Amino acid sequence: MYSTAQKDALIEEILATVRPDVDRIFHATFFIVLGNDGIGLDGLKRFASEYYLMSNGFPRLLALACAGMPTDELRMPFVRNLWDELGQGTLSRSHRALLMLFLNFLEVSPHDNPNGPADRYLRAMSNLSQRA
Repeated sequence: MYSTAQKDALIEEILATVRPDVDRIFHATFFIVLGNDGIGLDGLKRFASEYYLMSNGFPRLLALACAGMPTDELRMPFVRNLWDELGQGTLSRSHRALLMLFLNFLEVSPHDNPNGPADRYLRAMSNLSQRA
């Protein structure tokens, strides 16, 4: 069993690891422009397509993270997140399904930007998961 201090230290370590990437993402030009209402419909469509592709692969990454956790206690937050990602057992309410509804509303396909950043990332993650 992990002490509260050990859990807090693990969380801080994870946050310290991802914080530079998260900061870089949220300070990217896209998010600055989005916040200033300057993206336009075409930009929104491209973002939605890329976001869908990232979200589409996220449950697999969570499952891999779950598999690598040494204890159930550490695994539980990831399992809860995975459960939410998958619509809490109702696949029509999964994040993937909800984002697809949004894409359909925008009349865009998630595959309109082949070789875009999300597509390249997911191919790399798929290759990694097949080796795990």
